[in-house]
Amino acid sequence: MRKKILVVDDDPVVIEMLQSGLSRSGYEVVIARQGKEAIQKVREDQPSLVVLDVMLPDMDGTEVATILRENDATQKIPIIYITVLIGKIHPAEQTPPGSNTVVLGKPFDLNELLVKINSFIG
Repeated sequence: MRKKILVVDDDPVVIEMLQSGLSRSGYEVVIARQGKEAIQKVREDQPSLVVLDVMLPDMDGTEVATILRENDATQKIPIIYITVLIGKIHPAEQTPPGSNTVVLGKPFDLNELLVKINSFIG
């Protein structure tokens, strides 16, 4: 059974690149373009991992992550943030100790993203 990854981004170019690259790497890809949609899809589709843009049209990606972390059923799902705000995030916040969260800057390298994904869900 293929592992499922939820990609949350409002940029069609990023969505296409991730959907194509992750599918070729053997993952099933589910797409959400807004935060509220992402929360709903996590509950419905139960992904193994979430690739989450920080800047979304309806709510901040960190808000989405906070909601997921507060729910017992979704709190352990690994999250990989992708953001153009990487320089504005303090290094200690990029990989909190004991966390299943990682931050990658945009533009990102697909191979680097795949390494991070494999480290979480193989």
